[in-house]
Amino acid sequence: MPQLTPEQERFLWDDPYPNQANGGGVLQATEIRDYVTNYNLLIDRDDFAAGKLKQASYTMTPASNDAWIVEKSGNQRRLETGDGPEGPYYIVRRNSFVFIRLRQTLRLPFYIIGRHNLKIRYVYSGLLLGTGPQVDPGYEGQLWIPLHNFTDEDVNVYINDSFVSIDFSRTLRLNLGANPPTRLVDFYAAYKDDFKLIPREKIEDRKTLREYLGSTRPRSSLGPLVKSLQFMQRRFETRQTIEIAVAIGLLSVGLAAAALVFQLDRKIDANRDTSGARIKQIDDQVSRAAMTATTKDSDLQGQVREISKDVAALREEVINLKTQRPGNSGSPSAPKRRP
Repeated sequence: MPQLTPEQERFLWDDPYPNQANGGGVLQATEIRDYVTNYNLLIDRDDFAAGKLKQASYTMTPASNDAWIVEKSGNQRRLETGDGPEGPYYIVRRNSFVFIRLRQTLRLPFYIIGRHNLKIRYVYSGLLLGTGPQVDPGYEGQLWIPLHNFTDEDVNVYINDSFVSIDFSRTLRLNLGANPPTRLVDFYAAYKDDFKLIPREKIEDRKTLREYLGSTRPRSSLGPLVKSLQFMQRRFETRQTIEIAVAIGLLSVGLAAAALVFQLDRKIDANRDTSGARIKQIDDQVSRAAMTATTKDSDLQGQVREISKDVAALREEVINLKTQRPGNSGSPSAPKRRP
């Protein structure tokens, strides 16, 4: 990993632009460029490309030959690749959970956080980012991006194309007193506990996916979901009710809005009013299923009633997501899905 010079290290905690540090503000493109070119912060200078700057963000690309799926045994298998008119790509198989490393090296000072999310084209393809979006102050290294593909189609992730977008926000200034340290080792010695600094071993000892995961064996939620649906299938009599159970099952594993948009897309017209009517119809069917569940299946009845509350609560969000699809007039303005 490229290192800072001793002269550059102090800018990790001593903001070179204190007059702009109002706390909480998102950095504009000119500020991002200045931190990179003048102080080698935010994104390592060797990885930086001015063409990937947006007004208040920077787009990052997948690393080549560093994307994996973790099997049940714990073995890691490289993702399959392909090549097409848009260049080389990773193949994220349907119903899979994978890890793709980013090509760019981040270097966040201790007064700036990063927030990252998938580019909209991959959100529309049905991929979901399987991690929290915040990158902590002081993080240095390349990010591993966990991806869920819960759709019934493979998705191609293009290696040389924009994949993840990141923006940067300042925190409040650090109070370092009259004699701030001048070396990183001294900064950690003085403030590691007070400022809850990110442990250095998380930066220095996690360069591969195996090191990053440790003994953890990540698995998609799809396995438990399938078992749950099989259980429900044995107790519901009609195909129509089973289809409702599929939608409910996806809701129960935290895929509420995305599941309804992508799994029911073939059944729901793009028109906003039609979408609302279809969701209302599903809600009514769920309610009837709960009311007609037999006494013998009282535990299932309770589960259905609980999950039906999620359907009602997410009705508005699903309609909003439908208006954000390409070709609709709505713009993708949700804060967690930056274009």
